[in-house]
Amino acid sequence: MKAKFVKVWDNRRFGYIPFIVLQVEETDTFLTKANFNPGYKFVIQALYSHVGAAGGHKFNPFYYKESVQDRSQKIETNEADALGFYLGNIDNIHNIPDNLYTEKFWDAVWTSQELKDEEYEGDEDYYKLLLTTGISSMAMSISELDGVLANLQTMESPIFKNTSEIVEALTAANNSMRERYKQMGWDIDEKSQVVKCLVVDKNDLSVINAWCATGNNITIADYLWLPFDEMPLDVFHEFNKVNEDYSGLQILDLSMYL
Repeated sequence: MKAKFVKVWDNRRFGYIPFIVLQVEETDTFLTKANFNPGYKFVIQALYSHVGAAGGHKFNPFYYKESVQDRSQKIETNEADALGFYLGNIDNIHNIPDNLYTEKFWDAVWTSQELKDEEYEGDEDYYKLLLTTGISSMAMSISELDGVLANLQTMESPIFKNTSEIVEALTAANNSMRERYKQMGWDIDEKSQVVKCLVVDKNDLSVINAWCATGNNITIADYLWLPFDEMPLDVFHEFNKVNEDYSGLQILDLSMYL
């Protein structure tokens, strides 16, 4: 059996998910006798405490129930489907690079998002909602860590007798964070925001589905294609009362994107 370890990066190279890919060969009689024909692939998502697996010959996201996520309810990452899309174009998993960068075909994979709309019955039963965390920057999260460091250095309580060790560890983590952003070519002062698309039941305002992509334009495109009514502002206030997990978010002003 062939085996390959691969890091699958998102379309902005902000982060990656590690996967193990196995491919059945003719000599694997243990599997071929069980109808796993040569070429059959196992995709294992190697996230600690969230390990998932799927198997098949093809993982084409353009056909219903053929994507990696659809083959396994335990795998729910866009990186998995990007890997599956890539697997459909190679015969030997040893040809997968150790670091699979996906920006060139990430959008192609996500054009299959419209197929997910088939799970809804009755367009009139749902609202669509586009929320944002608000505009922030990487520098803000880094400066918050700087603030923690500054506070620790001023503490003199016996409870914090190992403060110097904590400061040293946090300083190393902060420097590593800055260096990683620098290597990826990111400007930590660049302003950005996370956009999330929701499908909400009109009757009880429960969230039926929610997702976001690394690229906000993809999430916005998904939202615009959904055939549901946009949630009115007065209903959004009621939505916040029954969905505390989203109470800190605000409706996105699409005018800044369109």
